[in-house]
Amino acid sequence: MKILLGQYSMNNKLAFTLILIAILRAGLEAFPITNVHSSSMEELAYLEITTYMTSLTKFNETSYTTVVIGVVQNNLTTNAKSVRVNATFYDAQNNSIGKSDTPTELEIFKPGQKAPFTLYFSSTEVPAPYIELIASCVKTNQEPIAGLQILTETLNAHTDESGYHRISGEIRNNAGGKAVMVKVICIYYDENASIIGTSRTFTNPNDILSGGKASFELDSEPYKIEPADYELLAIAHHYLIVPFENYIFVTILIIVLISFIIYMKRKRGW
Repeated sequence: MKILLGQYSMNNKLAFTLILIAILRAGLEAFPITNVHSSSMEELAYLEITTYMTSLTKFNETSYTTVVIGVVQNNLTTNAKSVRVNATFYDAQNNSIGKSDTPTELEIFKPGQKAPFTLYFSSTEVPAPYIELIASCVKTNQEPIAGLQILTETLNAHTDESGYHRISGEIRNNAGGKAVMVKVICIYYDENASIIGTSRTFTNPNDILSGGKASFELDSEPYKIEPADYELLAIAHHYLIVPFENYIFVTILIIVLISFIIYMKRKRGW
């Protein structure tokens, strides 16, 4: 009986330990957030599309796909969120043949900040070169979590023998939490500051711990270009951050658990 009771007590302790670990892990587990302040400002506004280019692909006699790449800039004095680019396409007779829309790469724009977009449109008619583009947004006082820094001293840019422009370098995460699924985007410009291509890649590793670094390497394929200039943008899908109120909760939880263990040892002979 003593052996059975001892085994029962040991199983209880093991079960309690596992429960304790699970509770602490749940309390400490960070959850994804991209903004740190709530917004009371919900006013519709429009941003500037600084440059764009189109390319047309013909799949057969009655199927065409237009790809539009461009850059949106926040020309407001406030931050902007929920940015979408809406496009209206026309035929040679200036008749509307369809619409398409897409979000930009950034979730929240600070004043003056830029981000690229890629938009696709399929049709059975040949679209005319003329496209109507509008970038809409919502004004916000939300602030993006700023933390990813492209280390300029590590950048190496060149055009390879195949005609593709290649860039390699490193990114450091200066935020207070882990940056998850970090992506690097490049916008290529000609001498007139017009867009001539974009490219994107994930860092290696994809996730970057707070204070950590990751490398990246991207190329301009399928665009064979020698850009006069380029612009890099580093974006995390989300950050894993434990807010201050979570630390308070975890501290209270630990105190309660320690008190419970002391009680079980003194009163129950645990």
